[in-house]
Amino acid sequence: SFPVAKPRDWESLKERYPVDDPGRHVPAQELARIRRAQASGQEISVFFTGFYGQLRNWMGMEALSYAFYDYPKMVRDMVDHWSTLCTHLLEQLPQDIRIDRVNWWEDMASKNGPLVGPRTFREFLQPGYRRVMTAARARGCVLSMVDCDGNPYRIVPNWLEEGVNIMFPLEVSAGVDPYAWRDEFGLELRL
Repeated sequence: SFPVAKPRDWESLKERYPVDDPGRHVPAQELARIRRAQASGQEISVFFTGFYGQLRNWMGMEALSYAFYDYPKMVRDMVDHWSTLCTHLLEQLPQDIRIDRVNWWEDMASKNGPLVGPRTFREFLQPGYRRVMTAARARGCVLSMVDCDGNPYRIVPNWLEEGVNIMFPLEVSAGVDPYAWRDEFGLELRL
């Protein structure tokens, strides 16, 4: 079973994700490696598990689907805590380190569409994206790619609002029409 089914489970699991854990600090040698890579013109990117993906890892898809309705306060706290952890990583980077791209793993859609609708995304998940992408933009980031299988068409505008502007992959067999997406979203959306 998954570790979280109810709010009391989340409170217990949350203790295992402290922001001040020494393992969450970027070591000096890693910062030096990043600076060398940046100086040589390499892209500097960071990777995060997205908000739906992380909550699904903790709860499973079925329980998470119900939790949006049964435990909305818990879901908001989970998103807030995960965004705190992600943002903490970005805020550790010295100002001279520019972030070129933020990468997200989500896989929150099937061939029939996203596993949450735009309104649920906006209410519960989008605040986490907003917080992390605001911190990334403060470090110069203008590109952000989400890895979402299936057909996430209905929530693409939500991601675009927060600066997540590259969709990958484009599953034509799931009904994704890249030409229609280009016509609708313009060059703001990278495919």
